[in-house]
Amino acid sequence: GFDCSGLMFSTFKEIDFTLPRSSNQQAEIGAKIQKDQAQKGDLIFFATNGSRSINHVGMITDIIGDEIKFIHSSVHLGVIISSIKEAYYSKRFKQINRILGVTTDKD
Repeated sequence: GFDCSGLMFSTFKEIDFTLPRSSNQQAEIGAKIQKDQAQKGDLIFFATNGSRSINHVGMITDIIGDEIKFIHSSVHLGVIISSIKEAYYSKRFKQINRILGVTTDKD
């Protein structure tokens, strides 16, 4: 099975885009997006280890009103879809990054 960052790494590899391997490194690329600007395909990051540092990532799959749903991989549950409305993730939310369609100075 995949861990969370491995799932994102493999997903982006399918479109020939190489993400860094860890969720913390993945959070450093792309452009940070406000919650109300989130789109399907954006990466959503959490700090689930009791610290403030990012250690979990998912990909946004759906946005209904102010609810954001995301696919991610949990070591215990496998690949699942969760919601930012769930208290566990709501409390641990850190940021959203847009990886694709972002122009950088390097282009």
